[in-house]
Amino acid sequence: MPGEIRSKALEIAADVMEPALDIFIHNEFLKEIPVLGLTIKLAQASRSVTDKIFLMKIAKFLEDLDAIPAAEAQAFAAEMEADPAVAERTGQALLLSLDSMNDLQKAPLLALVFSAYVRGKIGLESFRRLTAAIGLAMVEDIWELVKEDDPEDVKESRERRTLALHALRITGLTALSDTAFSLVGKSSYITTALTPLGELIIDILKEARQTPAAR
Repeated sequence: MPGEIRSKALEIAADVMEPALDIFIHNEFLKEIPVLGLTIKLAQASRSVTDKIFLMKIAKFLEDLDAIPAAEAQAFAAEMEADPAVAERTGQALLLSLDSMNDLQKAPLLALVFSAYVRGKIGLESFRRLTAAIGLAMVEDIWELVKEDDPEDVKESRERRTLALHALRITGLTALSDTAFSLVGKSSYITTALTPLGELIIDILKEARQTPAAR
């Protein structure tokens, strides 16, 4: 029975992975990125039942990966080839982030951050910090950073954003502001502000929204 369950799970995983593999196979420049190639090879070699979920994460990540210009992808591949230590560190950050991901909707966020890294918009340290932040956060809280106020209920929109800012302190995207405690009338408030890392992910998300291919 366990063998039958494992076999069936792997069949399902293969079906889930197929669209992403098609994307990978038919885009030569994606193949030139060593980290992605390593990820796909590891996924294809998987044999445990639990790897079905891992394959789903990879599939979602590849499906939502921004279209990276061939020249930039090839330049990135060349950089990785020239510095094996950086390539290994990059691969570790990507694979560990995918493996520990507790929400499939984090995959599109990871894809946006990875795309920014490939295109030279951010460096390895920022990439690693942002992958760690995504792992700790709730997806809704991160997207709340770039949402506009709902004209029908501005008060509720701002309350949601305030809650998100507080919740994101654990990720390093926000922190207590310089004037953390403020008084308004007879009430006191703890104020939270964006960190440079938070500003960085906002820039990445805003750029993605301006891109026709962004979801």
